[in-house]
Formats: sequence, structure tokens, C-alpha cells
Amino acid sequence: MWVSVPGASPIFCRRWPGQGWPVVILHGAWQESADYAGVAERLSGWGLDVWVPDLRGFGRSPGHRCHIGSFEEYRRDLVALLAAVGRARGGGTAPGTPATRVIALGHSMGALLALDLALAVPDGVAAVVASAPLLQFAPGAGPRPWERMALRWLGKLMPTYTVRRHPGRSGDLRNEPRTMTLRWSAELLRLQARVRRGLTQLRCPVLFLCGQKDRLADFRPLVRQVESARSSTWSLRLLPRQGHELLTGSERESTLREVEDWLVSLGLLPGAHRRAVSTPAP
Repeated sequence: MWVSVPGASPIFCRRWPGQGWPVVILHGAWQESADYAGVAERLSGWGLDVWVPDLRGFGRSPGHRCHIGSFEEYRRDLVALLAAVGRARGGGTAPGTPATRVIALGHSMGALLALDLALAVPDGVAAVVASAPLLQFAPGAGPRPWERMALRWLGKLMPTYTVRRHPGRSGDLRNEPRTMTLRWSAELLRLQARVRRGLTQLRCPVLFLCGQKDRLADFRPLVRQVESARSSTWSLRLLPRQGHELLTGSERESTLREVEDWLVSLGLLPGAHRRAVSTPAP
């Protein structure tokens, strides 16, 4: 299906309908909605109403791959998706109406976007699952200090200039080289900083999932922040055998069990499923 976006071209979205809470799954960079079909099927099996968009420039959605004028464009698209959820579920289209409140599940860059959406539209997001959130790069994975400074200027002077970064720099990604524009890279750094600053302002429950073998996202600063914040709405799960691809890798099942248990604890799964999970087998 296609989702209309005011002032921009529509984006593509896949849906697995359900009667439970709507869940929006946000993929990471160099991924697309099709990569999360298996995850969507599992969540749909729990009775949830699952929506998986192709972010602008990825999959079937229009746009230059890994280029964006501003990461606020992704947010604009997601607000339009909230309106589409409301229309499909027979409610209003304004974010914050009961029909448009969603569970936002994002991976890597998608986790940043999920957290950013919760900060920007707090009444539209009921809970966030942040899988391997790319709040900070692991040592040796992201831009060097001088590259960060250069990106602030080059992203404005040569926004569509494409650079290539081989996955060897970041470890456990796929084998093909990754390309991105200078503007996209600069905007990603800006989004990381904005979300890090705003974490303590989050009003909804958040589950942070981090692989202890992750060589792209540095989870250690997040662990320290969660421990110091002592927030009753934050939950952190460290997965010792996993790297960065928590939802599409070989250990996906253990990640999904963590997600399922957390949603059950919040009462966000349909009643029949809650009873089935909470009742021990004879």
C-alpha cells in the first residue's frame, strides 16, 4: 500500500492486519520493509496490527538512496503514517487520537527514528522498542573526529555527493560496500545528538535491546545512562551472543522473546495471548 504524505511523494508500506495494538516497524539504513517480513509475521501472530514502511529512499519508496535533505523528512513521513493508521482503524487522523497511538519498533537508525518520533509526537507513541539503537558509533565504526567536523560543512556545500564506506569499518554488517551522501551522513550525526539529549524527556515506556558483540553501535554509554537515570519506564536487555542484527540475524528468536515478554508485562498484547504466555504449561 502507499501512504500519502502532505507536501511530498507517497511512501510504500506493508501491512499485516490485526485486532491488537498497531505496531510500526522501522528498518535500519541499507535495509527495507521486506527484510522484516519474518518479524512482522511473528508480531501479527501475537494479534498485533503490523505496519512496515520503506523509509524514503529505501525499498519501493521514492527518493535518492541514503540521501535526505533533513532527517525531519523521515519524521514527516512517519506522522503521515500515523494518520494512515488512524484512517485504517476507523479513528481520527490526528496523532494522539486512540486509533493512531502505536508501538514503535525500530532497528539501528530506525530505532533513532522511533525514539525521535516519541519525542516529537509523545501522544502518538504508546511504547518504543529500540533494537541496537545507533545512539553512538562503536570505536572505529563511525566518522573520525576530523570527518565529523568536515561533514558539517560538506553536507551543506555538496549535499548529494556520494561516499562509500566498506563494512569492514563497522564489523557485522553485510558484505557489500555501503554508499551514502554527505548530507545524509551529517544529518545522521545531528539526529544522534538530538535523540541522546532528549532521552530523559521520553514519556512512554522504552525497551532497549543491545547485542554485546555489536561492533557498529556502542551500547556502553547507554548502559551507564540507564543505570544513572533509574527510570521506571526504561528497560534494558543486553544480549551476550548477539551483534548488531538483532531482528534479522541468526539469534532473532531470543530477541523476539524479549520483545514479547516486555509487551506482555505492559499489557500491550491481546488478552488471549497474554493468558497463553503467562500460563505455564502443565
